[in-house]
Amino acid sequence: MNGLTIFNKKLFAGIGLGYLNFEGIHGVSVFADLEYLPLKSRATPLLNLKIGHIHIWNQYEGGTGTMLGEIALGINYKTDRKIQAT
Repeated sequence: MNGLTIFNKKLFAGIGLGYLNFEGIHGVSVFADLEYLPLKSRATPLLNLKIGHIHIWNQYEGGTGTMLGEIALGINYKTDRKIQAT
């Protein structure tokens, strides 16, 4: 997924493309992703919203498509260490 961090690192907006495979049935998903961090502390609540479209190629002619909607809550924890490539 690619996107932008905006509004002082509190809001992330991105777009994504996914590949689906469930018991040999293939498909794709295309979605927009919004992530919000309300606090600037090391550990902060996280609110995530995804909206988009899923299409799977199943037994129906042309496959089946449906809308995707997901809301998630969690904790975002920031570490102090910076990862360096060697």
